[in-house]
Parts: sequence; structure tokens; C-alpha cells
Amino acid sequence: MSAVLVESGLDVGAIWHFGEPNQEQRALALGNAWADLSHRAVISIAGKDRTTWINNMMTQELLTLPTGEWSETLLLDAQGHIEQQLFLVDDGESLWMHTEASKAPELIAYLNKMKFMLDVDVQDRSAEFASATCTGRC
Repeated sequence: MSAVLVESGLDVGAIWHFGEPNQEQRALALGNAWADLSHRAVISIAGKDRTTWINNMMTQELLTLPTGEWSETLLLDAQGHIEQQLFLVDDGESLWMHTEASKAPELIAYLNKMKFMLDVDVQDRSAEFASATCTGRC
């Protein structure tokens, strides 16, 4: 089977399906398959202040998030409108997140402006890492 790719929109380049979308969706729902998210940007944040710093800017409480557990969070503008939807995990040394590739430069620029005197290092790691996801027992 060959991959059918998304041809336009935010997910351009993503794998839409491999020829059997209904069967593939069922496998995903049962936790028997992975979804390729390599079209999304991967960003890492290192430094001892990373967790507190990112927690103070996002909608989700991230200070109590266990190491290795994924969470979803939002970055809002001053009027409360959603600017970014992020999926993130802390591995104990760095915070890793993925977001829409088209929004990554804007997000990285914003995060770098918000560092002030804190020990955080924001890096676009999209060229080195890719994301995948699953549900259930994968």
C-alpha cells in the first residue's frame, strides 16, 4: 500500500491513510496502530526553569504533570483567543512539544522573547525528531 497524503491546509504532507481509511481508523481506535505526525514541528525546551516558566504561560496546570506523561495545553492571547495548541511531555531533562509546522516559527520567537533571565533554552528540533501518536495500549 502507498500512503495518501493531505494535499492542502495545515496538515499538508501528512499521511491521510494507506488505502483502507475505515480499517485504519478502527485499528487506531482500538490502540492497534500508530498515527504518523512527522509533518508537525517538534520543539524542545531545556533548562532548570522550563517547567515553571512554561506553566506560567499556558492554560494547563503543568507543575504536577508526571515525567513521561503527555498533556495538551493552549497558549492564549491577551483577549483569551487561542494562539497555539500544544502537546507536550517532560522527560526529566527537557520539555518536548509538537505543534503545527506553520506556527512553529511564531511560537519559538514568542517563547524566546519571554525568557527574560530564566534558565531555558528553546530549540526547533523538527529536523532531528518526529512525532507519532496512538490510543489505547500501543
